[in-house]
Amino acid sequence: MTGEPQVAAVQQGSVVQNAAPLQTLGKQLVTQLYVTLRSAQIYDVNNETVAKQLDKLYQTVADLLRVESAADLTLSRNFFFLNGARIKVDLKIYITYQQLLKVLGRLALGRVQFLPGIESPELRSFVYLVANTETRGEATFDRLAAELERLGLTRVVVAPEQEIPEEAGEAREVLTEERKEKAKRTYYRSVEVTRSLLESARSGKGMNVRRVKRAVQDIVDYILQEEFSMVGLTTLRDYDEPTFTHVVNVCIFSVALGQRIGLSKLELYELGLAALFHDLGKVEIPEEILHKVEPFTPPEWEHMKTHTWKGARKLLEMRRFGQIPIREMLVAFEHHLNLDLSGYPKVSRARDLNFYSKIVAIADAFDAGTTPRIYKTQPMEPHEALKIIEMRKGHHFDPVLVKAFINMMGIYPVGTLVILDTFEMGVVYAPNDLPEEIHRPIVKLISDPFGNTVDGRLVNLAERDPGTGDYTRTIVKVTEPEKYGIKVGEYFL
Repeated sequence: MTGEPQVAAVQQGSVVQNAAPLQTLGKQLVTQLYVTLRSAQIYDVNNETVAKQLDKLYQTVADLLRVESAADLTLSRNFFFLNGARIKVDLKIYITYQQLLKVLGRLALGRVQFLPGIESPELRSFVYLVANTETRGEATFDRLAAELERLGLTRVVVAPEQEIPEEAGEAREVLTEERKEKAKRTYYRSVEVTRSLLESARSGKGMNVRRVKRAVQDIVDYILQEEFSMVGLTTLRDYDEPTFTHVVNVCIFSVALGQRIGLSKLELYELGLAALFHDLGKVEIPEEILHKVEPFTPPEWEHMKTHTWKGARKLLEMRRFGQIPIREMLVAFEHHLNLDLSGYPKVSRARDLNFYSKIVAIADAFDAGTTPRIYKTQPMEPHEALKIIEMRKGHHFDPVLVKAFINMMGIYPVGTLVILDTFEMGVVYAPNDLPEEIHRPIVKLISDPFGNTVDGRLVNLAERDPGTGDYTRTIVKVTEPEKYGIKVGEYFL
């Protein structure tokens, strides 16, 4: 493909090169500002902990001023913007991000600008002022601004929260992305609930099953409203949280497939709950095996395979309290059994797999195949994982469900990085609703023909030129995001 060298400019393009450090510094600024404010609320000005956090905050601001020559943090519509670019939240900073929004929101503080030449004592005074300003109605911001002026903190500029002007960079995205905020909250909370569930189960503590059920209800509700906003978040592929995100992703894929084949809302909820519990047995696998970087030895692999029956046993123990239906135990036991019973654990007599087990098996295989560090195999591109699932239908997977899953995901699954015949690059955002156009998905453009990043607008590859009748864009190649330093999950945030 002769166009790929042009697209390769994405790696060297100034927009991408500038965006990466800005996003990194933005996340650092949000995190460090919140941690420092919390420390200042707890300790006095001479405390060593506060001093360390202030030093880190000052270094972050200094780095930002050196790289960007500006440090302008703005809050608008529950998003943070740094120097006009929205800071994209991820799993690691999500809780901190939300907490800082609350802290600044209660002060009606919509903008903080640190000017060049700011010194550490000025930053310290500002932090303690913000941390200890009480909220008393509409006059809160006015009192804060007046106190800043009284203290002579001229290199810190503040402003009340207001709408970002339409011409300010990414502000146009805010309205359309507000609906995604709910999807993000649902996804990240589900990962946190799963983390709590598995860690409690591993330590032998009581599990808060009620929280798990609420998380599944939220997933079902959102998929019924915005299926592919939620499915798109499964592309985040958090390498530091593979066990937790894998379980949530399998739940999302399972519920989405269940919706496609016409399950009722109650059935979707039951399916989602079974999917979220499907890997519970892994809490009984030693962590040195579960998180091993190298390939498993034969004894380690045999140990890993016990997670299916161990999960069923653990769910059976929970059933004494009337919390878990028997269907969840069957899914935990059967999701690696295979349609022809060639998988594991070995069974002594022929059996028909539970319907939910068949769904979860497909969702589990797809996510495990495309996620680094799940069973420590080399991750595949989404379309490659679909091909393998399709090849194994009738033996490993139910053929009808495989067809439904491929129709749902499209020939080019959500999150696939593609190069178009226009030399543009895009991320597959959703499959085409028209069966005859399944090979022409909805794509979010991320670079123009010259390798410059673009605003991520959605294009339908089934669109035709009204003059010639030809397709305006066509996929010519699927490529690896890592090759260009691209994290496709960020385009669904």
